[in-house]
Amino acid sequence: MKIGLKLIISFELLALLVIVVVGYALFAQASEAIEERTIAQLESVVVLKENRMNDFFKENAEDLTNIQEESSSLLINQESKKMNYPEDIRRVLNGKLGNNPDYIEFFVLDPDGNVYASTNEAQEGKIKSNEPYFTEGKNETFVQSFYYDSALQQPAITISTPLKDNEENVVGVLAGRLNLEKISEIMVGMSGLGETGETYLVNKFNFIVTESRFEKDMALKETIYTDGVKDCLEGNNGHGHYIGYRNSPVIGSYAWIPERDVCLLAEIDQDEAFAPINRLKDIMILFGIGTAAGVSVLGIFLSRKITNPINELIKGTEEVRKGDLSTRVNVRSGDEIEQLAIAFNQMTSDRKRSQEELKKTEEEKREELGQLVKERTQEIEEKTRALEGSRLATLNILEDVSEAKDKLGQSYSELKKLDSMKDDFVNIGAHELKTPLIPVIGYLSMVIKDPGLSEGNRKKLEIAFKAARREEKLVKDVLDISKLESGAMKFEMEDVNIQDLVDRSVQEMQSPAKERGIVLESKSLQALPKIRGDPQRLEQVITNLIGNAIKFTDKGSVTVEAKQDGSVVVVSVKDTGIGIPKEAIPKLFVKFYQVETTLSRNHEGTGLGLAICRKIIEAHNGRIWVESTLGQGSTFSFTLPIEKTEHLANG
Repeated sequence: MKIGLKLIISFELLALLVIVVVGYALFAQASEAIEERTIAQLESVVVLKENRMNDFFKENAEDLTNIQEESSSLLINQESKKMNYPEDIRRVLNGKLGNNPDYIEFFVLDPDGNVYASTNEAQEGKIKSNEPYFTEGKNETFVQSFYYDSALQQPAITISTPLKDNEENVVGVLAGRLNLEKISEIMVGMSGLGETGETYLVNKFNFIVTESRFEKDMALKETIYTDGVKDCLEGNNGHGHYIGYRNSPVIGSYAWIPERDVCLLAEIDQDEAFAPINRLKDIMILFGIGTAAGVSVLGIFLSRKITNPINELIKGTEEVRKGDLSTRVNVRSGDEIEQLAIAFNQMTSDRKRSQEELKKTEEEKREELGQLVKERTQEIEEKTRALEGSRLATLNILEDVSEAKDKLGQSYSELKKLDSMKDDFVNIGAHELKTPLIPVIGYLSMVIKDPGLSEGNRKKLEIAFKAARREEKLVKDVLDISKLESGAMKFEMEDVNIQDLVDRSVQEMQSPAKERGIVLESKSLQALPKIRGDPQRLEQVITNLIGNAIKFTDKGSVTVEAKQDGSVVVVSVKDTGIGIPKEAIPKLFVKFYQVETTLSRNHEGTGLGLAICRKIIEAHNGRIWVESTLGQGSTFSFTLPIEKTEHLANG
């Protein structure tokens, strides 16, 4: 895109931005002002209509009271303390009805609530004892607002007042039905709300109780559920924007009138309320178009003022590109572009001078380059000969490495074979040792119990018995580790209560703990879910860890704790013993490894117990580890998943 066009577009965008920002500010300010004015006008109309309606009810209530006072002697026979004949009362009421156009009917109720006389003879004899205008009208002047009269089958407002004799005894009720068209006239009156503005009343059952300005025959027949009506019927006064009952957006103000149980609403269509804004918008659009046209003309003039010198520079640059270094640009703009043209002319002069100097030194540089190439070629040839010798040496080394690799692979295969033979030998040896040990242990157990045996011989036999039991444990550990490593060990998997296993193991190991003066206890901090596992093997792990803790604790305590940690159960065996050196911890679970050396150790053991524990826990999809500080004790822990453990074919 050319600079001239860019400048014109930039001017247009700048002008458009200013117009939009200013126009938006004016539009928003005007909209707010018009909305505030409209709402204030609607609120004033609501107050005005409410006052006029209250005045209407007050005036007619006073009229009815005046009628009662003026016609009391005509309605009531003071001697008999009863009402006069119905035809006499009807004649009086008809006379009063002609002088009170706001009423459509006057009638008198007897003390039982029956219509005794009425200007509408069809209503005489009807029972009105449950109507509020009767029950309340016996006590005071009462207005029953906006209800549907089933007898008349039309909406009604009735005002009533008590009829009393000279002794202030109530002998009946005088009532008058108001002409609802008068209320509708009060509401339909425009009050300066324009073509679409109106006011109307809605009762607590959502029925419109006055006639609409735009739709006929709606009073107490149509319901309205606009947002304004909904909020007003909740007892709130306010204003807002919402969809009116004619499905057009309106601005409305509303007030709840509790003494009449109605909501008074004043509304005007938003289109009419914001019509001045729409006219302002049209003016602003025309102003924007005119401004844009003026800016375009100004932009074209300014862009040519800027682009003509630039075009001269472009032409000069093109000539220089073709090789004409004598080209000069003539620009007289009096600004930075003129300075750029002067710099361009200076640059072409300098370049022409440099080109001539380069031609003079080209031959000299060519000769120096030729000599340098010759010297570098000789160096490369010498290095090539040296590299050839190195390549042959490297090939010899690679052949030696390949031969060594083959020998190493052969040695590894032989070692694997020997290791397998060793495992087979250990397994067979363990089985062979186990067979004679069983009867030996059995016989020693019986002989030791012989009462005729001397104390010296018994001690010797007990030493032999303990040695045989140690050998039996060693054989059992060797067989277990062999089965675990080969995958031959079978696990009887079932639902297990791990706390029961902990308690049973602690109980089983109480005797050796007491012999060493160690306090052995278990802690249960919470109810634990069952896990899936082999109870015999898990008890073997817990017992082994407790036995090690007792063995390496001279004084203090051993505590076994089981708790839930997320999706696993954690079992920990904590002692206050001698602790483990930091460098020995990574090798603790390696078979046959013991922290103490063979010459210096003070505790018996095979070095297989922890290796067996690790294999059993891993077979249950768990993890085992140790945390220890030398001289302060150790904590061995393992986890078991709460979800179903899947391991081995019979698990």
